[in-house]
Amino acid sequence: MTEHRRWQVLAVIDRRIRSADECWIFETEDYYNSWWTLAELAALAYIRQYDPDAMPKIMLCTPTSDGFHIREAAPDYIQTWTEKAAREFGWLLSNSDPLSGCY
Repeated sequence: MTEHRRWQVLAVIDRRIRSADECWIFETEDYYNSWWTLAELAALAYIRQYDPDAMPKIMLCTPTSDGFHIREAAPDYIQTWTEKAAREFGWLLSNSDPLSGCY
């Protein structure tokens, strides 16, 4: 995907996460190395920064030899951004959104 297309996908991910009551993270060995995963976590960080009422409950599910270890994420699981970083992220997200962006 082009960089712009990735931002468009991220805008869709952001919209979907905002409409959910829970966000489940399936923690596999490669989960944190995926572009898709980083997009989800970035969307959650942006929501936490500017729209905490829309923040879904985050559930972590880790596969184990006995099944799954399921727990709610700690309050600090999603990183906090500086105001500058959050504004820049929001600008990029807004201008890439296929429903509202400028082309």
